[in-house]
Amino acid sequence: MSALIILWTHHSAYTVKIIYSIPQFLIDRTAPVIFALGAFVFISGFKLINSHLKTNLTDFFHSRFLRVIPLYYVSLLLFILFMRNNITLPKLLIHLFGGQLIFPHLFKEMLPTLWFIGLIFVYYILFIVMRSFIGNKPKFFFISFFLYGILLLLDSCPYTADKIIDSRVLLYFPYFILGIYFGKYHEATINKFRNLVTLYLLFFGSMILSNIYFYPPSKNFEILFHQFFHLPLNIILLLVTLRVKFTGKIKDLIFSLSFASFSIYLFHRPIWYAMNLIYHKPTPYQHLYIFFIGIPTIFIVSYIIQRSYNGLLKIVMS
Repeated sequence: MSALIILWTHHSAYTVKIIYSIPQFLIDRTAPVIFALGAFVFISGFKLINSHLKTNLTDFFHSRFLRVIPLYYVSLLLFILFMRNNITLPKLLIHLFGGQLIFPHLFKEMLPTLWFIGLIFVYYILFIVMRSFIGNKPKFFFISFFLYGILLLLDSCPYTADKIIDSRVLLYFPYFILGIYFGKYHEATINKFRNLVTLYLLFFGSMILSNIYFYPPSKNFEILFHQFFHLPLNIILLLVTLRVKFTGKIKDLIFSLSFASFSIYLFHRPIWYAMNLIYHKPTPYQHLYIFFIGIPTIFIVSYIIQRSYNGLLKIVMS
């Protein structure tokens, strides 16, 4: 779902902008993107606490390096070579080390999409701190609020705002923390929600409210607004999904799409860029080409890339 939302919102950069013809006073077009990226962050925390609760630091960073860095570097190379993004040597070095969101003032404009890698690098460091407190709920949330307060202070203080830590670290921090929490305690939480009708009502109510554009008066208000409405969506969807038993071809399809999701995120823009070189005139037919041929192409190519990389990784590790 999150991958499809990202593709739906990004595809208009390579074709006619049908999405942006929607009146702005009806729908906040940033809401679906924030929800989708929030879901990626939420699931990341959920999976990390289940697979790396007791992993030592060396093994943790080694596994994260192998999982993220090689494919990220390939994508970074494609962005620089084929998408003609102007990038200086200092900015390249910061991108190589995933420091985009730690030093945002050094960028007039970051490479699109790839800033997310810098975000999860920050959260990996925070995960090392937070995982030791997950067994004590009050202490876990106290430390979480303390760290959130520091991020909020850095983002609000005129001496550090937009200089140290990008505001997106603040925006998605609660998604990551609650992802860790529900990764640990989701089974106990699911048993408390017997009425799925209530969950669905909450889901649709939150979805509708999150898409109403309230013209937030300040950046921090906007951050709190999105967290208040989008976080319940992630939690409710997780709890509902964990109670659904997928079988057969549907299960295989979901597994394949989730397996390829990281490569989908990294390579969808270069793939669309290449398709745009073949047929670039922005017409309704080109829109159908970019959307209905492009999205299956992105899924297939990304699955092949991810499977090939995993196979190569097994050979290297053996």
